[in-house]
Amino acid sequence: MRTLYYLVLIVILASCASKTVVSDAQIEALARAVDSTNYTITAEWAIPLDNDATQVLNALQPAGNIVNGNRVYLDGGSQIHIVQDSIAMDLPYFGTRQISGGISGNTGIRVHGSFTSETKTDSKHPNDRSITIKTKEGSEFYNINLRLFATGKATLVVNSNQRQSIRYMGSWE
Repeated sequence: MRTLYYLVLIVILASCASKTVVSDAQIEALARAVDSTNYTITAEWAIPLDNDATQVLNALQPAGNIVNGNRVYLDGGSQIHIVQDSIAMDLPYFGTRQISGGISGNTGIRVHGSFTSETKTDSKHPNDRSITIKTKEGSEFYNINLRLFATGKATLVVNSNQRQSIRYMGSWE
């Protein structure tokens, strides 16, 4: 009986493993995209890091089930294009703006132009790469932290001198 118990326990633990297998081709594609500085990120979820914004979103509960806990579903329409030394980013923003003024109808994060600096960092694992981009639009400065995974997933954190930080999750190609 005791042997059966341990056998069942081993089978259950072995079946719980959820490690995604990454091929060499995926790792090479990631390295090529990052090294050539030519990729597009599609933001699928916005995650406000501001607790007040999260509470407001949960209280509103808009139709279509677009708010899930502290995440907002973006319906795949928000993309960031990075080519050579330029960035085109148009993302919705959910959070608190710390400095008012300068908004002419657009409350999202819009940046179109070249960036001032880019830092690429290899991680301990070949399955992901980190990139930090600094840029500005008007009087607002952005520090954008990207993390691209060989599986095609991506995370992006946007820090601004005028707004609370926000995180986005999605995919890259």
